[in-house]
Amino acid sequence: MAGSDELVHELQIRNLIARLAHATDFASDEELDSKYLGCFTEDGIWEAPAPAGGEGGVVRRGHAELRAASMDRRRTKVGGPGSHTMHVVTPGEIRIQGNEAFAVSNFVYYSLAEGAPKAITAGLYHDSFRYADGAWRVSRRSIKRP
Repeated sequence: MAGSDELVHELQIRNLIARLAHATDFASDEELDSKYLGCFTEDGIWEAPAPAGGEGGVVRRGHAELRAASMDRRRTKVGGPGSHTMHVVTPGEIRIQGNEAFAVSNFVYYSLAEGAPKAITAGLYHDSFRYADGAWRVSRRSIKRP
């Protein structure tokens, strides 16, 4: 890709990053498949480190595991509608290499439950994307904490 095509693809990826954050926080359970899972490839991976002081980490593979994890976060009010939480994401560098792309974004996860927003955690999203069927989708999201 070159010139204006690359700029169009970069904007599509930036919009995808924003769409994923919004879907994570605000998509209803009925919209989860189209708005949240629709941001990921069928074999998409989401991984996060263990909480501070903990061991291991969490890895979810494929739409079924991604959906189950999202529903669990919603059920326990850790995220999603009614949890009074919100992600603020600022996409940074995006590199496009053919039908694959890579991005590093900063994020802050806020609680809005007690009036003024309170930062709960912050970190980096290391995202990999794949372009297929006319759309970019997340193939891997790895959460990193400084």
